[in-house]
Amino acid sequence: MKKRFFKIHHHNKHHNRTAVFSDKNEGVDTSGSTKRGARRYGRISQSLSVLLGLHGYMAREALKKMGNSPLTSLMSSIMIALAFALPALLYLLVINLQSLGQGWEGTPSVSLYLAQNIDASDISHIKDSLQKLPDIAEIYYISAAQGLDDLRSKVDVGSVVEELGFNPLPNVYRVIPVPGMSYRKMEDLADNLSQIPDVETVKLDKKWVQRLQAIVNIFRYGTIVLAVLFAAVVLLSVSNTVLQYIENAQSEIQVIKLVGGTDGFITLPFFYMGVFYGLFGAFLAMIVVWSVLSMMMPYALELSGLYESSFVPKAPGGSLFFLLLLSGALLGGSGAIVSSRKFLRHIL
Repeated sequence: MKKRFFKIHHHNKHHNRTAVFSDKNEGVDTSGSTKRGARRYGRISQSLSVLLGLHGYMAREALKKMGNSPLTSLMSSIMIALAFALPALLYLLVINLQSLGQGWEGTPSVSLYLAQNIDASDISHIKDSLQKLPDIAEIYYISAAQGLDDLRSKVDVGSVVEELGFNPLPNVYRVIPVPGMSYRKMEDLADNLSQIPDVETVKLDKKWVQRLQAIVNIFRYGTIVLAVLFAAVVLLSVSNTVLQYIENAQSEIQVIKLVGGTDGFITLPFFYMGVFYGLFGAFLAMIVVWSVLSMMMPYALELSGLYESSFVPKAPGGSLFFLLLLSGALLGGSGAIVSSRKFLRHIL
């Protein structure tokens, strides 16, 4: 690594001296500005080429050092993978819980109890009004006679109805809001429906809505908390792992510092090492997530069948995979920089 540094450094100095000398000699030429522009472009291109070559070399050196300690690299990557996999699984649980809740027969609904003496034309007008509302996905009509039949199938009410001499149950419209509607918006919808003429009572299935949203919110906030905590775990894990490599290269770092090597140059290979640890851990995390979902898929489908739902568990998509890789690279690189800067402050 030291030989490579001196080679690049010497090449840049020599190149800069040549460039300055050429500029002075070409100053009297009539086409000097064009030639200077071409030479300036060439110097920039060559500098970029040298810079890219340096970064490529450092990245390869980082991979080589990681390959020289396969057990350490594997254990660190597994720890990072577990730290990424747990929040990712909880996030997928929240998404699937919302999807499963929307497919159950217990989907939140609003019931409209109509006036007793309403005629068929008014019932039809109410249906027309409901169909015009954008927040309603489905509409079900339950006549008083149908409601009484359903009640009789569960409870013996024959004597009560005979004594009354009429059907005491009202006609009912049961409406299903659009998926994903918040509880507050459902309350607003119920208030609006209560203003429809000939609608005496509006009942919102509050218990189901509150229960479902409470469960989803618990998992959602738990996902955020776990993501923050495990991000700190990844940061510390990478930082400690990279610090071991830095301490093993202490004498080499001291020599580079003595000959003028900058902290940024010294940090570069360890930065790439942290990035690679983060990427490897994120990739392993996706394998863990896919494996867990594959094992749970039969049980999830069985649960869906018990509730007569068409629910199919959602698998992690490309966006989650990209987010894990990006998080791994950022956290890994940050952890490596933290450990490198901390160590370099105590050198010389």
